[in-house]
Amino acid sequence: MGGRKDALGCIIPGTSLRELMLTCPDFVNEEGSLQHVAKMLGVMVMLTPKCHPEMAGEVVEFAWAGANNAYHNLALKDKKESTTLERVLNCVCQTKC
Repeated sequence: MGGRKDALGCIIPGTSLRELMLTCPDFVNEEGSLQHVAKMLGVMVMLTPKCHPEMAGEVVEFAWAGANNAYHNLALKDKKESTTLERVLNCVCQTKC
């Protein structure tokens, strides 16, 4: 993953898989499944760099906590009458989507 090392322990340029993938336009510009589905729904998804969840910070945790709280506050009738996607959208969106 990190690349081969020479006798001194330094990474040999061009042998790192990470370096190779970052220079590959298909990998860098590829749209993920989440982005594809969001685009079809007309929703914008802002993502942090691939493979770096620690960069998301506390904002993601607060957003999920808010959505979880909104879900638990839904009436049982609303949970049974709506589809899973409708429930998720109602909980995640600040206004009706």
